[in-house]
Amino acid sequence: MKERIPYHPADRSRITAEGLAYVNETLAAAVGAVPAGPLDPVLETRYRRTTLFLPGSGSRATIDEGVTWQRPGQNPWLLDRSIVLETKSGSAPGALDRHLWANGIRPSRISKFATGMAALCPELPANRWHSTLGRSLHLIPAPPG
Repeated sequence: MKERIPYHPADRSRITAEGLAYVNETLAAAVGAVPAGPLDPVLETRYRRTTLFLPGSGSRATIDEGVTWQRPGQNPWLLDRSIVLETKSGSAPGALDRHLWANGIRPSRISKFATGMAALCPELPANRWHSTLGRSLHLIPAPPG
């Protein structure tokens, strides 16, 4: 489940007072307690998104390309030669899902955040996102700019 509040792009590398209040409220509602201490960004994820609407089925798909991950104070890394395509067709597979399957493209679960953390923080415990990285994803240093 995703929940969001408006956030100014200039604040993307910091947590504002309004953002912290929102995080604390959301955490308290979800887990009943808020950890003490400050919160700091651990990963910045960037990508270009294209959204497709399929009017015949009312479904849609998002295509994320140029996925780049960067830890604070470190160089960015690019998910090379890959896109993240997410179909959103409700509870049953849609026409796009069936088209992808017919062409040998099988669904795979991915979290851009968790995969980025697994890629850039090898000291983290092994989890399913490490196997996501091992399948066919290729990371390279991101070009400058």
